[in-house]
Amino acid sequence: MKRAVMTLVFAASITTAAHADTLATAKQAISAGNCDAAVSTLNELAGSKDAAAMNQLGGMYLVGQCVEKSNDEAKVWFEKAAAAGSLRAQKMLDRLNK
Repeated sequence: MKRAVMTLVFAASITTAAHADTLATAKQAISAGNCDAAVSTLNELAGSKDAAAMNQLGGMYLVGQCVEKSNDEAKVWFEKAAAAGSLRAQKMLDRLNK
């Protein structure tokens, strides 16, 4: 389940080139174990309505990667991403609400 959730969350999404580069940098920081930089970058992107960053944060809270595990916080981020137009986030919310 954890791997399937993260695969959905990490899947490519449509963003501007600058956001895509920054999102890639955040994902590299996660892989390198630099959680503070990753969370900071993702929060910055999410603040500018980047649905992919919101999805990433939701997935991280869902599994407790770089943040304390919290289904409630995951739902908050997925709800924000869904409101920004992310179908992926809506699918995740559907799964969490079952």
